[in-house]
Amino acid sequence: FGVPGRGQYKDSQAYGSKRERDLFKTEFPQNQVIVKTDLAKTEMTFERKPDVVSKGAQKCFLSFAEDIGKRWDGAGGETFHEDYFRDAVAKTILFRWTDTMVGKADWYKADRGYKANIVTYTVAWLVNYLEHSRKSRIDLQKIWQSQGLSDELEEALARCAPEVAREIKSAPPEIENISEYCKRQACWAAVKKLQITVGVDLAESTIDREEQKQRTKEASDEGKFGKEVEFDVFLVELSPHASEIRIFAEKRNLLSPKAAKSLAKMAAGKLNYTKSEKNVLKYLFERLHQAGFKFPLSAS
Repeated sequence: FGVPGRGQYKDSQAYGSKRERDLFKTEFPQNQVIVKTDLAKTEMTFERKPDVVSKGAQKCFLSFAEDIGKRWDGAGGETFHEDYFRDAVAKTILFRWTDTMVGKADWYKADRGYKANIVTYTVAWLVNYLEHSRKSRIDLQKIWQSQGLSDELEEALARCAPEVAREIKSAPPEIENISEYCKRQACWAAVKKLQITVGVDLAESTIDREEQKQRTKEASDEGKFGKEVEFDVFLVELSPHASEIRIFAEKRNLLSPKAAKSLAKMAAGKLNYTKSEKNVLKYLFERLHQAGFKFPLSAS
């Protein structure tokens, strides 16, 4: 589960032989494509903002994009590491299962309507309940590994959904439009207060909050390490072009004494750069790029 977005998926189907396209579909089924609006919907739900999700795909995505932008500016690749994308897939699996479950439930068939709202509020309620009552979170890595939910997690969601639906549809008397009510923080405030008996032991499907924080930190540290390794490889590949870089930088008065010393080290093929030397080179390369220097393709 978890393949390129809709545009990339369509592009992959536009070329190649019929056999190649069929093989691609077999390896990457279309029902496993995650488009950006789906990603926004699941992420904002797990952020416990079902009222935002209920405002529709466009507004939900704009809120998601703003949040992601701030996080990227703050930590960049250290936040959006491999575990982040695995978690995103796991959240989508859980969200889609809940959507299917609600649609097939007898209680829903008896009183249809507001399914999208029921789904996002149900998942958000369970996430919020675990966070505050159990000091734990859904173990998304287990969902990723099994590509499905545990029986206990399925049962918990199935028990919560009708209670959440009943609360949503029991809007205050002055509210005439349930859909509009679901877009308000007042709706989420009311749903959060629900005392639902989950009735199952979720210990095997959840992870302690502190353990999750440690797992996230380790993934972030791996992301930092990966970036450093990539830069080390970049320096090795770039070393034959050190003289060319030096000449370009000198002509544009971009070469500081520290940068010159670090370039000399790179030209000699040495690998024992200090952190300070790496930072000097990163800054130099950034300024070179802005000045129009074309880095060799083999080192890009």
